[in-house]
Amino acid sequence: MKDPPDPGESFLPGEIAASVEVFSPLEFAAPAPPAFATPSHTYPTPEPAPTHTIVNPPVLSVSEPVVQYESGPPVAQYVTVSTDSDCSGSTRSLKRNRHQHSCKLRKRRKRHAHDRETNCNCLESSSPKKSTVSEVEMTASPPHPTPTVTRQAYKSTDVAPFVIHVQKTESTPNSGTSMHPVAFGKFLEKNGIKNVVNGSVKQIGRNKFTIAFTNYVDANAFVLHESLEKNRLKAFIPTSNVTRMGIIRGVPADWSPEEVMANISVPIGCGEIIKVRRLNFKQFINGSPEWKPSQTIVVTFDGQILPKRVFMCYNALSVDLYIYPTIQCYNCCRFGHTKLQCRSKPRCFKCGQDHTGDSCQISEDRASCCLCTGYHFATSKSCPEFVRQKEIKSTMSNSCLSYAEASKLHPQVKGPVQLISLSALPV
Repeated sequence: MKDPPDPGESFLPGEIAASVEVFSPLEFAAPAPPAFATPSHTYPTPEPAPTHTIVNPPVLSVSEPVVQYESGPPVAQYVTVSTDSDCSGSTRSLKRNRHQHSCKLRKRRKRHAHDRETNCNCLESSSPKKSTVSEVEMTASPPHPTPTVTRQAYKSTDVAPFVIHVQKTESTPNSGTSMHPVAFGKFLEKNGIKNVVNGSVKQIGRNKFTIAFTNYVDANAFVLHESLEKNRLKAFIPTSNVTRMGIIRGVPADWSPEEVMANISVPIGCGEIIKVRRLNFKQFINGSPEWKPSQTIVVTFDGQILPKRVFMCYNALSVDLYIYPTIQCYNCCRFGHTKLQCRSKPRCFKCGQDHTGDSCQISEDRASCCLCTGYHFATSKSCPEFVRQKEIKSTMSNSCLSYAEASKLHPQVKGPVQLISLSALPV
């Protein structure tokens, strides 16, 4: 009988196939107990089991060619970690990119939002080649006019303060006339407007004011006051005071907004859904962009309460707070509108002069930001003005404020930002 192979014994590649042999379990059984002195008590010796060997065993090759993929291996590019611990059917997941070695030049260009087309050998060797069939780019949906969601009156369930905005109906930027906030306060006293919060009258724009009342009855009566039309004024309730916006993920992409509203329900105590808008993403197919619907929708709720989850066809979907996007114009470099909606003259995002940025030859080392006078492009994500605008949008969503009210909480930064070493400071 052949001895079993030693687990620590090594074989050459050509000897692997010849040494593969199947051993019976009986061959490794414990040895028979020794016979006693009395001849009548001897144990019979078991017959050896036949040894079976593998006929034509597969040869294990160690020199198989390694398959090279031109655009990366056909495996998932993300490691998905499920967060549905409460069995609520949530589709939120955490995505962790696979680690790839990158040099300092690549990290610096990525941090400063440079163009990715560089001469870095590390970047060219590690990044996959661009696909010519389809390329997906997740961006914001194209700007399109959407109806304004607001109310004409406050409800008894709304929370104070009851804010009203007032503006002139025939005011133009070139009219040259502007109403003083003290004169507007005199107008309120003259017409007997009562229960106004002291100190709430503020100017938030050209011929535009905000005013707050102590109760919703007086606020609703002021919106319909006859003195407003006589003085060419219009009063309305700001949308941020009577609505809340949330993001819901995991909604079928082929459902229409009407079908979503018909199959969705909110918990008890929350306001009803008054508007549904689906977010789109841009996908490049053969070099041409196409907008396609995603599974994420933006829902507007009536009132100031944002539910933590909603129910759709016996599924619980989580609701996250919607943060207004920071939009920058690439024509005048200002915020709040896009290039298609811009009515200003072109302004270079490299040097700030009156020409387009595409025709400017100034490098980033010599750039001058037209927003904060810093030494960077006006489109840089590290610009103090861009960071300020992003904080304003976050405050608007979290505190239910208008842009004019939130911008006062974040003062504008002027002048270039200089880093001072602690060792250079006087003792």
